[in-house]
Amino acid sequence: MAKSITAIRAGTLLLLVFLPCLTCSSASAENAASSSPPRLVYASGNRQPYALTLLTRALHVAGHPHELVEHTAPYEQGQSLKVLANDRGIDISWSMTSIAREEMLLPIRIPIFKGLIGWRLPLVNVENSSRFSSVQSLQELQQYTAGQVHDWPDVEILEWNGVEVFKSGTYDGLFKMLAMGRIDYFPRSVIEIWGELDQKPDLGLLVDPYVALHYPTAFYYFVSRSRPDLKALISKGLKILQETGEFDQLFLHYHKDVIERAQLHRRQVISMVNPGLPEKTPLGDESLWYKVQGKGRAN
Repeated sequence: MAKSITAIRAGTLLLLVFLPCLTCSSASAENAASSSPPRLVYASGNRQPYALTLLTRALHVAGHPHELVEHTAPYEQGQSLKVLANDRGIDISWSMTSIAREEMLLPIRIPIFKGLIGWRLPLVNVENSSRFSSVQSLQELQQYTAGQVHDWPDVEILEWNGVEVFKSGTYDGLFKMLAMGRIDYFPRSVIEIWGELDQKPDLGLLVDPYVALHYPTAFYYFVSRSRPDLKALISKGLKILQETGEFDQLFLHYHKDVIERAQLHRRQVISMVNPGLPEKTPLGDESLWYKVQGKGRAN
């Protein structure tokens, strides 16, 4: 039911964007077509309702509504970013930042998930539900093997912090590896983990209740270096949404429940260094980041 409501709300926002076109006279179809909003193709897999809604609203308040269309090719994340960089059919994507990604693409340095992407909870096999109950430090966490997709920035972060990482070629494969006991845990962000768990009800997995991994990072909209105009447009819209308060309203509307469910303040927080964090990451602007109350039981 919640997913249906989210879909309806996202659809309503898109309908508002298209409303001027619906009033065009049927007798002037050519003029109506010419006034239709331009298409903006986003990478397949970037289906988060929140990110789509936020982008739709940003373009709308900036005065240039677009029709958002998902790219048809099922690229892995690294592939889609290369397609975007080379202007081969993808106009925008959103993902976790890194030095390499910011060299390849134009980042819009407003963290759309307000830093929550760097708060990770271990997804574990139900047979090992108490595995991390006594883990108090990074050194103790290093005894266990994490799983990640091979081209995700998280791989560098975990390995730099001394964590052994099993690198998979596919995202779905990691859930199966965890279910089979081939890896000890699959760290996923607070905003993702329960939705993913709901999609894998038969694998015998659960969210570990004891620890949280944390490293500073940001999840941005990225565009091609050939599109500074698009970067400026989206930046303008996001800043307007911040000024009006709509940005934070949307963020909490979509994420308040999972933030409360995560109970970060009750967990043992394992802090990590992010060696791939670009220097221009706006960590000093507190308005851009979600402040975790108490910051957990930090090690």
